[in-house]
Amino acid sequence: MSEKKEQKHAHGAKKNDGMNYNNIIIGIIAVVVIAALAFFALGGFGNGTPPTQPPATPAVTIYKISAPGCTQCKSFDSEVAQIKSSAAGVKFEEKDLDPSSAEAKQVAGQYSVTRAPAVIMTGDIAKISAPYGWASANGAITSPKPAAPYVSIASGKVAGLVDSVIIYTPSCTQCTDLTQFTAALKQNGVVFSSEKTVDANTSEGQTYIEKYGATTTPFLVLSEGFGAYDSLAPQWSNVGRMVGSDYVMDIKLPPYYDLATGQVRGLLSMTVISDKACPTCSDLSVYKGIFEQTGVKIEQFKTLDITDEGAADLAKTYNVSKLPTFILSGDIAAYGSDFETSIKTGGTMVDGAFVFTNYSVIPNATYVDYVPNSSEPMNKSVTIGLTILPT
Repeated sequence: MSEKKEQKHAHGAKKNDGMNYNNIIIGIIAVVVIAALAFFALGGFGNGTPPTQPPATPAVTIYKISAPGCTQCKSFDSEVAQIKSSAAGVKFEEKDLDPSSAEAKQVAGQYSVTRAPAVIMTGDIAKISAPYGWASANGAITSPKPAAPYVSIASGKVAGLVDSVIIYTPSCTQCTDLTQFTAALKQNGVVFSSEKTVDANTSEGQTYIEKYGATTTPFLVLSEGFGAYDSLAPQWSNVGRMVGSDYVMDIKLPPYYDLATGQVRGLLSMTVISDKACPTCSDLSVYKGIFEQTGVKIEQFKTLDITDEGAADLAKTYNVSKLPTFILSGDIAAYGSDFETSIKTGGTMVDGAFVFTNYSVIPNATYVDYVPNSSEPMNKSVTIGLTILPT
């Protein structure tokens, strides 16, 4: 009986030991759970929200296609610097490309760029402000198409560098100076890689004359590079013609030298006849300057009073009936029919010379009737009309 009680007591002791172990485990779990609840209640891990990431930096790639071998070509460096300085917070990556490279051709083709130098910007272009004249399309900003000279991306050649040759006759000192024309081209942006003048009497000069079929000097030849000037080349037919790929200016601009006759064409003389008895009469000598401004060459100019020797004879020869007047004589025909038609609005043609008679074309004109051997001229005033301007 006593053994059974002891065994029962022993079993009871084991049972009590197991209950204590379970209580300990439960207690530990309870502490962990409470701590976790407290951690989350206090905002652990941001209430379950992932940490905020900083915004990505805007990025723009700048493709700069160069123009090797063209020192006269435009540069867009200042514009690029302006764009970068005005785009705070934008990360720029610049790529310098030779136009002959595969990447340059690929990028240029993608954005329809045909000329270098060129700048193409891709990426976050909404974050940058392009200068006036730059294009924004197809997800890119591109620089304006450069005017000549430029490098053709397709061929890799420089376009717009011009060679000029002027063929002239040295003995014709009065002939038109075509260097003034090339100077005007420079002012309009034409870039010359070489310029020379050639004596028409030399073998080189004769070669040019024969090659281009010239009949007068001076004449000008421009190389095919002139064709790259989009605003000028299409107008060449107004001043010259094409021979192959060359631009030849051989229109007859008086004074010029006629190779067939050996004569200088387009030299004129102008004589103003006035009456000193009429100090308030109009001054017609100003027409010399007006004519010369329109390209007319007045080789000889003189003013006469009607009482001067030979003046009355001139007045009689050209049927002068009013003073002052002027007589324009010489090779008027060299200036063409348009010029003759224009000056006729101010007078009449007598024996191939122009005589001014139409005072109505001068505002507020004052003149006197001219009667040979009369000592009492009659002053008159005309206040209508416009000043005659030859074209």
